[in-house]
Amino acid sequence: MKWVYRLLIAFAVTGLVLVAVGEAGRRLLASQFVAAQVATRLAQAYGAPVKLDSVDVGLNGSSVEGLQLFPAGSTGGDAQPWVKVADVKTDVSIWDALRGQAIPRELTLTGAVMTLHFDSKGQLLTQLPKQTGEHSALPEVHVADSQLIIDQDGRAPLVLSGISGSLQTRDGALVVNGTIEDSEWGEWTIDAHWDQKKAEGSATAVCPQLTLAQSKLEAIPFVPASIWQEVNELDGDTRIEFHLSARGPENDFRYRLTLNPIRTHLHVPAIDLRGMLLGGSVVVEPEVVYLRKVVGDAAGGEIYASGDIDFRNEKRSRLRFDVTARHLDLVALPSSWG
Repeated sequence: MKWVYRLLIAFAVTGLVLVAVGEAGRRLLASQFVAAQVATRLAQAYGAPVKLDSVDVGLNGSSVEGLQLFPAGSTGGDAQPWVKVADVKTDVSIWDALRGQAIPRELTLTGAVMTLHFDSKGQLLTQLPKQTGEHSALPEVHVADSQLIIDQDGRAPLVLSGISGSLQTRDGALVVNGTIEDSEWGEWTIDAHWDQKKAEGSATAVCPQLTLAQSKLEAIPFVPASIWQEVNELDGDTRIEFHLSARGPENDFRYRLTLNPIRTHLHVPAIDLRGMLLGGSVVVEPEVVYLRKVVGDAAGGEIYASGDIDFRNEKRSRLRFDVTARHLDLVALPSSWG
């Protein structure tokens, strides 16, 4: 029976050796070498520099620390990433790494911070990557509990928290679907796409009901402060939609802000009119405000109005209004109306 004990001892020793070798191998795979390999594969798919601090590879998946995505054309040690993620989970296994296939097919990012830098005129300064050849497909990306910072020159940065969603590659374009649950800015849905070859895309964010304050409106990026001199004292509940599009090699951005008042106070200084909006829409585009089928209470009666406020001329704004009124208290009308 001694041979049985010897055989068991041999198996035990062999098992311990295998465990030790496996652990050593796993730690080796978690080294900077593997981090560089994964970063290289991601950079090929992303189209711009990528940096990883470390990768911890397991049997069925792995975790990444310190993922950073850099703008296109970033060089040198002073380059700043526009995406920073502390915690990343991937589906890269130890067997993928051994076969030299350490490219993730799926990423889960928790606590990502994304910063987009714009100049004072609303032009994007952050250089997003452009596809100039056949790049590898990006993995499917899931984002949870993340943050977007819109940093425009001359304004305090707008910080949106509680972002969750997914990013996929479809027909050569990056498609984003997500939600925002921000304690100050409410609950939003987001749909966006970016065509890497054409370097153009758009994004739409919708909030079914947001309690407005003048300070919130003035904090919205891209919209000039002069807009809120023409339409101000907005206070109340409204549906809000913000659409942003970019086109051309210079990333020519345009925006459209649409407010559909549910019950919102409004002041139009140009005609000295104050009232309560109950329906219709207020559309804000670069240097133009459109009032469309606005229904409101003013001067003790009802007002139905459409109009344009065009102040592209710096010296003189152009106003056009079509107003129908019922049951007004003439004494309560603005004295400036005569």
